[in-house]
Amino acid sequence: EVTKWEREAKGKRARHAGNYGLEEFRLSQMAQIAIKEARLILDRFHQANPNIQKVFHRTVQELLKNKRVLSNPFGRRRDFFQRITKKAFKIGYSWYPQSTCTDLTKFAMLAIRNQIVDKQSFMWLGEFHDGMWWQSKDSEFEQHSLVVKSRMEQSCSFKEGSFPLDYQVLPIDISKSKESWGNMEEI
Repeated sequence: EVTKWEREAKGKRARHAGNYGLEEFRLSQMAQIAIKEARLILDRFHQANPNIQKVFHRTVQELLKNKRVLSNPFGRRRDFFQRITKKAFKIGYSWYPQSTCTDLTKFAMLAIRNQIVDKQSFMWLGEFHDGMWWQSKDSEFEQHSLVVKSRMEQSCSFKEGSFPLDYQVLPIDISKSKESWGNMEEI
């Protein structure tokens, strides 16, 4: 069985390292694992996801070298005025998904707030780049969860921006606690 720590250290952090062009030394630091193990994890990641390097990384590199700008599906631009180096490429690799997630979250939050009828039963507590916290009356939580899920999982057109793709739906998870955010359980 995979522990929560292993899933976080060797799963999520390894995926971020592979997506963002990090190398085994940095992954070993982030995941607190041996460099040899980090190298093996990254090799397996790239074997299973060859288009990360062949398509995504290569496209970012070409765009930065030739146009010095990236844009996400929501029209947000990131201009690169610095020298185009390996560091600039890594900034580009992370900027595109991070900016897309945070824009999707913020636009969804506006739509959610507009859709909730009883504004007194719903209150935003926080927002972070790929999620949000809210507080609901118990009697309204299920309905609010449906609204949040429907707005967060709306199709996002990747036809705009630097990487034209067909429409994509990014799935979300919803967790709940009656005590504190530290005691959340997925529903």
